[in-house]
Amino acid sequence: MTRVLVTGSAGFIGRHVVARLQSDGLNVTGLDRRTGHISGDFIHKDLLDLRTDFQFQTQLKSFTHVIHLAAEAYVPTSVTHPDRYVQNNVIGTTNLIEALAVAPHLRRFLLVSSCEVYGTTPVPVDESASPRPASPYAASKLSQEAFCQAAAQCYGLPLVTARLFNNYGPGQQPDRLIPALIRACTGETDFCMTSDGSQTRDWVHVQDTADRLGAPFVRG
Repeated sequence: MTRVLVTGSAGFIGRHVVARLQSDGLNVTGLDRRTGHISGDFIHKDLLDLRTDFQFQTQLKSFTHVIHLAAEAYVPTSVTHPDRYVQNNVIGTTNLIEALAVAPHLRRFLLVSSCEVYGTTPVPVDESASPRPASPYAASKLSQEAFCQAAAQCYGLPLVTARLFNNYGPGQQPDRLIPALIRACTGETDFCMTSDGSQTRDWVHVQDTADRLGAPFVRG
C-alpha cells in the first residue's frame, strides 16, 4: 500500500501539499514539530530527535514515499542565526535520510530545495546553472542536496530534488511580500520598500506547487 509522509506539513507549502494528496485519495501522514494547520494523520516530532528516538525511527520505516519540506526558510534570520539553519536544515535532513536508509518499503524521496542555491545568476536560469549560495539559508539548502545525493550513492536513496521558486497564496505569513502588498493595496498598511526596489523574483502560486509535488510525484 502507498503511504506518503510529508515533513514540514504544518508549514505554508506543506499543508497545501497534504491537502492535495488527501484530495487525490492518497494515504498521507504529516510530520512537524509544530501543531498548527494540521489535518489527518500527524506525527508531532522534531527531526533533531530522530537519532535517539527509536520509536520514531520505526514509524518512518512504513512509508513508501517521503516529501521532505521541513526547514527553516527565512533568509534574513539565517544571517543572524546561521547555527539554527545548520541544525534544522542540515542535521535534521541527515537524521532523516539515515533513518530511511533502512526503510524497506521506500520507493521515492523528494527533497524540496530552493532557488536560493543559485544566488545572483544571469537570467534565464535553468537546472544546469552553477550554485552560488549567498546566504546561510541557501548554503543549508545546498548542503541538504549534497547529503541527499551522497545518500543516493551510498544507500540507494531513491532521490528526486526540486528547487522551488518563491511561493504565494492562501495562508502565507502576513509579513511576506505578496500578502504585504495586498494589505497595502487595500489600505490596511503602508508598504515599505526594501533596498532600491530593483530586485527581481519569480513567483509560483502555492496550489500549482502542491499540484506538482503531490500525486504526480507519488504516482510517477
